[in-house]
Amino acid sequence: MFTFYFGFMNKDYQDYKDYAAIRKRILAKQPKNTWDNQLGFWCPAQCCLQVVDAKGNEYELYLRWRHTDPWTFSVQRKYNDNGKMRFKYYTPKSFPFFMDKQYKAAEAWAEYWYETRKYKLDSIFEKLEFV
Repeated sequence: MFTFYFGFMNKDYQDYKDYAAIRKRILAKQPKNTWDNQLGFWCPAQCCLQVVDAKGNEYELYLRWRHTDPWTFSVQRKYNDNGKMRFKYYTPKSFPFFMDKQYKAAEAWAEYWYETRKYKLDSIFEKLEFV
């Protein structure tokens, strides 16, 4: 039996029940500090980068593109609350205008944004509510 994802037949993923399990498998094989690009003709397209700071805080830089809209950028922080994962999201107010094929430039800008603000992220996220 074959499973269909986004219109493609892929027997490799037939045992997985949901998208989260597929993504976890892909990220486990991926080298550290590389972007997980999920691009294609379907929308939305997304790019994610897992980052761990010196204190052990886990962040995910997240880029998303939808139809004719420009790329959007947000940062997600993961919290382990007694074995349950909880998340907080932050979207910077200013993000340059990048269109669909400019995702590499958007990735570079997102990494630059993180590098210039990584020491301030604790104070940014402590003001936010859990999602």
